[in-house]
Amino acid sequence: MLPAHRIPKARAMRHTARLPQRLALLAALLAGPVRANEAQTQPITPDAPAAAEIDSAAATVIPAEPPAPGPAVILPDTLKWTPLPDSPESSQVWLHGDATAHGPTLLRVRLAAGGRVGVRAHPDERIFSVLAGTLSVGFGSIFDETRMHDIPAGAVFIAPADQPHYLWARDDDAEYQVGGGTIPDIRTP
Repeated sequence: MLPAHRIPKARAMRHTARLPQRLALLAALLAGPVRANEAQTQPITPDAPAAAEIDSAAATVIPAEPPAPGPAVILPDTLKWTPLPDSPESSQVWLHGDATAHGPTLLRVRLAAGGRVGVRAHPDERIFSVLAGTLSVGFGSIFDETRMHDIPAGAVFIAPADQPHYLWARDDDAEYQVGGGTIPDIRTP
């Protein structure tokens, strides 16, 4: 570091001009945390640099971000449940898309105890999330209670494309959600 008497005047003035900003920043940092309702909601912008500093400083202007539109929220009390064709005592609701839609789909199903969904296959992979109860799932073209796997609440399983599968709420009510593909069509083999 150069002694003070050997620092060029332009360089010394540039550093001196920034000193008040640096001290204000240091004071703010040392003041400790503030609660959100006490904080300034607009970003702190330093004073514009002096004309001599514009050429030497790499000034970056960050534009303000426009307000986001917010998420599309689907609330439980707004759902329109309909009877499940395979099990009328059970119900279903399309959260996104439907059985004939191209694009991503999301279906929620409530199976009453003993409720079944018959053998079916899809042209694309489907991801099942068990939300409540235990859901029994089997793979194959015949509904066979002896070849089923119990999937507990919180677990996820995947039905591969074109793989026949079937579901059963063996002992208690079960609720699951299935999301999938971009290709409509539910086929029963």
